[in-house]
Amino acid sequence: MTRAHADDAETLAARFAARATDLLAPVGVHYAEPPGSHPSTALTRVERRLRLADALARTAPPELFDGTPVRWAREPRSREDVLAWWRAWRAGRRTERLLVYVHVPFCRTRCSFCQFHSLASREEGERAAYVASLLEEAAAFESALGTLDADAVTIGGGTPSELDETSLRRVLDALVGRVFRLPEDGYFSVELNPDSCTAGKVRALVDAGVNRISLGVQSFHGPTLHAVARGYQRAEMVEAAVRYVREASADVELGLDLLAPLPEESLATFERGAGRALALAPDQIVLFRYQPVRRGASTIDAGAMPF
Repeated sequence: MTRAHADDAETLAARFAARATDLLAPVGVHYAEPPGSHPSTALTRVERRLRLADALARTAPPELFDGTPVRWAREPRSREDVLAWWRAWRAGRRTERLLVYVHVPFCRTRCSFCQFHSLASREEGERAAYVASLLEEAAAFESALGTLDADAVTIGGGTPSELDETSLRRVLDALVGRVFRLPEDGYFSVELNPDSCTAGKVRALVDAGVNRISLGVQSFHGPTLHAVARGYQRAEMVEAAVRYVREASADVELGLDLLAPLPEESLATFERGAGRALALAPDQIVLFRYQPVRRGASTIDAGAMPF
C-alpha cells in the first residue's frame, strides 16, 4: 500500500469511527485495533497468561518481565518445558493477574481479515483429535499445578462454537473447577459465530459459568460479507444467536463485534447495519478497524472499497 493509499484508508477509517460514535451511543461502542492486535494480546507488566490448546502450534509461556510487553517464543517447546516453567512460577510469590486463554482453531471459512491461527475445516477427525489433545493438556496442567485461581478466562479462536455441543461440554468440564477457578466477579468470555451458535451450546456455556458471550457479526451487508469470505452468514442467524443467549440467561453480557470500513461497504450500508445491531439490544458493541491480511499473492485492500 502506498503512502497516499494508506492516508486514504486512515481517512476512511476515521469517517466510519466518527459515524459509529453517533450511531452506537445508546449501547456504547468500544474501539479496538484490527483482529490480531486485539487488546487481549497486549498484556501489561502485571499480568500472566496461561495459554492452553496450542496443540497444533504450541507456544512457550512468557519470559520474566523486564518492563516490555510479553514476548512469546516462536520455537516449539515440549509440554514438560511449559509445565516446568509454570511450576516455577507458582512456587514463587504470585503478584500478577492470571489470564487463561483457550484456543479453538476451527472455522467454517477463513475470513479475509483474520490474523489468528485458524483452520478452515469441518473434518470431524481433525476436531476430535484436537479436542483429545486439549483434554490431555488440561489434565497435565491440573496434575502438575492443581487448580489455578484465575482473574479472567477467554475461549477464542478460530471459532469455539464450531465444536459440537458434546465436545464443548467435555472441554468445559475439563477446565472449569479443575484447571482454573474464578472468583464471583471473574470474567469468563467465549467467542461465537452466528452460523454455528445453537441453543444447546449457549446453555452449555451458561451452565459452566460463562458470563460474557461475544458474537462475531462483522457486517449485515451481503456483498461485504461475500467479499470477506463470510457469504454464508444471514441476518436471521445473528438474530437467532442473540435470542439463544437472552433465553439462556439474563445475567450474561452480550457483545456484538463489527468491522469497518470493510470492502463493498459504504457509510450508508454501515449505518443500516449499525441500526440492525442496535435493534438487537446488545450490552456492548465492539467496532474493530478493518485491516487487509496478505496471504501469498491474495489481498483485499482497503483502497478497493467504493468511496
